[in-house]
Amino acid sequence: MRAKWNTKLRRDIGEFLRFKRALGFSYKCGERSLREFERLFSREGRKCRSVNVALKITVAAWLSTTSAGRKPQTIATTLGPIRQFCLYRRRHDPNAFVPDISWAPRTRSTFKPHVFSKDEVRRVVESATVYRKYRLGPLLLRTLVLILYCTGLRPGEAVRLKLSDTDLKQRMFLIREGKGRSRFVPFGEDLARQINGYLRERVRIVRATGCTNIDALFLRTNGSVLTMNAAGDAIREVLHGEGIKGG
Repeated sequence: MRAKWNTKLRRDIGEFLRFKRALGFSYKCGERSLREFERLFSREGRKCRSVNVALKITVAAWLSTTSAGRKPQTIATTLGPIRQFCLYRRRHDPNAFVPDISWAPRTRSTFKPHVFSKDEVRRVVESATVYRKYRLGPLLLRTLVLILYCTGLRPGEAVRLKLSDTDLKQRMFLIREGKGRSRFVPFGEDLARQINGYLRERVRIVRATGCTNIDALFLRTNGSVLTMNAAGDAIREVLHGEGIKGG
């Protein structure tokens, strides 16, 4: 009987993953968590008399093995895919076990967002324009900052922009797999002119370095692709230099 439980759980996990991906989610991290959970279930389930009891005990064991030394928010994130899977099972079985959200400890965020004033935005853009570290060209950081400000893209999404996904005629970015799915992000004429000015500099970089087959939008002066680490360090230095965000 226990072997049948393992087979059913494996089948249910497979169906759940197909369901999530049909919605456009890659769900790679979630799949890793669920496969680890499946292996734990095969051990813990042998002690139980029903699938629901086995799931309850396995979730408790899962949390005890994954939460050591971790912050409450991380524990809650760890429980997320397991709880989503259990909720999916309840669609077909009203009595299916679903761990309560309270199983993961809660904590209040201490993060305080900073709302930029118009003067701060102006100062940051001016400072980015003259920034010269990390092999960033005269227009790269300014363009990146303006993209972040004008579109609301996440820093990682902006840094990973591709030339082929940047449409200046339609004034549109194609953001691939943002939060598990692709989307279009529009921008205005002013930003389009700024990007076009940066692209002229990018052409000079390509000609000077010979890096002709790189599709990344942002290239450093040596022809290498801009990394998140370099961009993050540069933006932090600009902000701190202007006395913003704890600078």
